[in-house]
Amino acid sequence: MFSPVRRRGLRSPGNASFLAIVSALALVASMSAPLAAQTAPADVMYACYVPMTGTVYRIKAPGTPAECTRPRSNNGIGDDEDRRRRQEHVQFAFNATGAMGPVGPAGPQGEVGPMGPAGTVGAAGAQGDVGPMGPQGPQGETGAAGPQGIAGPMGSTGAQGQMGPQGAMGPQGPQGDPGVSQYQMLEKRVSVNTSSMTTFTMDCPVGLKPFGGGFYALDGASSSTTIIRSAPTATSWAVTLRNTSGSAANSFQIYVTCGKVL
Repeated sequence: MFSPVRRRGLRSPGNASFLAIVSALALVASMSAPLAAQTAPADVMYACYVPMTGTVYRIKAPGTPAECTRPRSNNGIGDDEDRRRRQEHVQFAFNATGAMGPVGPAGPQGEVGPMGPAGTVGAAGAQGDVGPMGPQGPQGETGAAGPQGIAGPMGSTGAQGQMGPQGAMGPQGPQGDPGVSQYQMLEKRVSVNTSSMTTFTMDCPVGLKPFGGGFYALDGASSSTTIIRSAPTATSWAVTLRNTSGSAANSFQIYVTCGKVL
């Protein structure tokens, strides 16, 4: 941005390059803006334009003139030419920094640079919410059987089941141990006199052996009777009894079981 102070003599041949020179000077001033900010207030720079030669020079800065130079008259030249050469130098001002222009179009995409070194791992973030359950995975292989567990308590007895059908008759078994044949029991009534002892025998039929025997009292005789013997013989059962009563005889029933071993 520039602000000419004087506008006289702007039709000289050098005026065609005036704007180009001012633009170049503004570019140089913007590059030296820090230095200009120390010598001129508010970043404003002053310069003079020479219409005859088309040149520009700085003023009002350290080491430069305070005003534009006035040209001197040359009496040896015609009046018109003399007036043209004596045109005053034009003072103008401009800012060190111009207004920001519009944003230009984006340039082409540059190449991707090399990857930088990995940064340090940041702190762990807060625990996130539990996500939805994923789909069920495939069935895994069956694992080995675990150890036998402790047996539980026995349950209550169940209801009686129905009787099943009769099974088929099995084969005949081997010959068993010898059995008994012609088994029979023989008995008779006997009496023991008062204050006496008597032996009674009960014989088995011929060919049979005694398996067992004994006696039992009749009419309450056991209260006064002493048993001396009750045992088998080779072919019979023998009983020896004593009557301790001195007033009445005692009655008994003796018996023997007989049979034949096969």
